[in-house]
Amino acid sequence: MNTKTIARVLAGLVALACLLIGARYMFAPAGILEGAGFPTDLSAGGLSTLRAVVGGAFIAFAIIVGVHTVRDGEDEMIRFMVLFWLLYTVGRVVGIVADGVGETTIRSMIPGIVLLVVSIGSVVMFARSKTAEA
Repeated sequence: MNTKTIARVLAGLVALACLLIGARYMFAPAGILEGAGFPTDLSAGGLSTLRAVVGGAFIAFAIIVGVHTVRDGEDEMIRFMVLFWLLYTVGRVVGIVADGVGETTIRSMIPGIVLLVVSIGSVVMFARSKTAEA
């Protein structure tokens, strides 16, 4: 398997994870409230906001990155994916500094760090494939 294929597979895995996260927030937000650090008694408006803002954003992100990676096989959107997960992780760190560590903070942070590392791995593999092509 060449490095470009590995990069595309890694990017596809991150896109799939984003799709699953988004689907969970969009179609079953009540089931993840406590684990994500939200109060479990959100109003219908609060649940709707989670569905739209978090679910919609993750699904859109997954579609954009997934389609671009499969269609073009280039790394521009993969770099965006790294930026997304980097800022996600920075947001978690800012939350720890500003708000302290809650019971779900670290557990919620781990998947973002894993997806950041996989995203970086995808960018590195794309860079290696370009070097090998040259």
